[in-house]
Amino acid sequence: MNRKDETIICTTCPITGGACLQGHALLTRLAAAIGAAGDTLDEEFEITGAADVAGCGRACRLAWRATRDEAWLAGDVDEDMPQDRVWAAARAGRGLVIATRRAEMILS
Repeated sequence: MNRKDETIICTTCPITGGACLQGHALLTRLAAAIGAAGDTLDEEFEITGAADVAGCGRACRLAWRATRDEAWLAGDVDEDMPQDRVWAAARAGRGLVIATRRAEMILS
């Protein structure tokens, strides 16, 4: 795969105004695991989840979604928000959004 196939969308944290290092670390580990699994993953593979972090001085919920080819992270997510609404807000650019078309190349 070459870099021209890659699409990265990244916004800064609306709370700190900077990068979300914990979000980046989470997606890097997730992308590495997906990359290592390679073609053993079904075309329909998708994983979603959430993690509570506090590395920036306040509690924050990160949500992620990944397939064989894409990885998304949204930050400062309300724990009661359904996943479809999280990703609709992420696509609209609201809140912290980190995304890539190719999971194994996340923010490299």
